[in-house]
Amino acid sequence: MDQRTFSNTGRRFVDASELVSEVSRIFSPPIVCRRLTELVIDPTIDREEVAEIIGHDPGLVARLLKAANNVRTDHPGKIDSVQDAVTALDDADLRTLITTATAVESFNHVDTDLVEMNNFWNHSVCCGLAARVLAERCEQANPDRAFLAGVLHDIGQLVIYHALPTLANEVLKKAGEPEAYRYRAEKEIIGITHADVGAELIKSWGLPEALQEAVRFHHEPDKAVNFPMETALVHISTSVANRIEPSWKMELVPRDALDHINPHVWTVTGLSPEIIHPTLEDINIESFGVMCLIDPKSMFIF
Repeated sequence: MDQRTFSNTGRRFVDASELVSEVSRIFSPPIVCRRLTELVIDPTIDREEVAEIIGHDPGLVARLLKAANNVRTDHPGKIDSVQDAVTALDDADLRTLITTATAVESFNHVDTDLVEMNNFWNHSVCCGLAARVLAERCEQANPDRAFLAGVLHDIGQLVIYHALPTLANEVLKKAGEPEAYRYRAEKEIIGITHADVGAELIKSWGLPEALQEAVRFHHEPDKAVNFPMETALVHISTSVANRIEPSWKMELVPRDALDHINPHVWTVTGLSPEIIHPTLEDINIESFGVMCLIDPKSMFIF
């Protein structure tokens, strides 16, 4: 793909939908995961159907049993059935497990030296958790949809790393680690961004337009037309998630996070910058537990 993607020298850039169509088979979630994602978006969870679907995927079964036994320490005996595990978890924990496991399963075959996958998923999970916490403070927001949008906001990066490794490497060399810089470098070097690609991928999966728009404009929330709330929440959460690192001092985080937040989002959400610090406190510890559901060895990255 790299050799057919052109730089800004007068030749055309690759189109995001074209790129996704070429990799859609590779980055399509298994049928089991796709149906579970549909259930997560529903206002209520049909636990019997969830248990039946999960039962067809050994990997999901293992994660579910681990999660249930970690949560229900007061259970009289070890939880060893899918049905009991689904019953033991509350709605929030069950949705978290399904969303993160589904996302990981869709990209577990990505093989690239351009990204450390545990770090990538840690950032994604933290963004999802922050989006859910913030959505719970907004009357018009759907916390579960915000969580899913947060977890998926950067998946376009994985597609670019896989399909356009040479250009992706150029982007990383030019921009370094800061996500906002990388976003601008993608526009300059590739002509499309990970946000464009991620939105097109979500569209190809048949997921709601709210998720597509939140992912497409999470760096430019003022451009969201139909779902400004979801987009604004993911934008704030991305900045929060960027600060969940053991080397950062918590007292310095709020000021640094604000540097990269578009002021437009405070008007849309009705929130204020003061919400950043308590949000960090809410998700900092929770993110460790969620990452351990994805990969028990992931704790060693911290």
